[in-house]
Amino acid sequence: MLLLEQELNIPVASGQRSLIEVFRDAVADRLPASEMPIRFVVTGTDASGHHCELAALSGIEELPGAAPESIFEFIPRKCERTDDFTAVLLVPTGIGAEIGGHAG
Repeated sequence: MLLLEQELNIPVASGQRSLIEVFRDAVADRLPASEMPIRFVVTGTDASGHHCELAALSGIEELPGAAPESIFEFIPRKCERTDDFTAVLLVPTGIGAEIGGHAG
């Protein structure tokens, strides 16, 4: 398997579609069936569209078992819990930090 990263521009969508649907369809149009998106970031938006970064794993047909769910699959929670939450931010430091090297 390989991790492939690319930048893409997605035009501003007209109509009543949700942004998740627009992004899901745009990514599906650009990736072959043997690649699975694992990271999608909108880095900017202007009149020309949404400027995005996409990371995808190639060779997913080699994975045993069922294919993982799409990162664009939104499943709302059945109940709301607003008291506590945990947020994690890993900051690469050390060897190769400038390219996302080791964290810690």
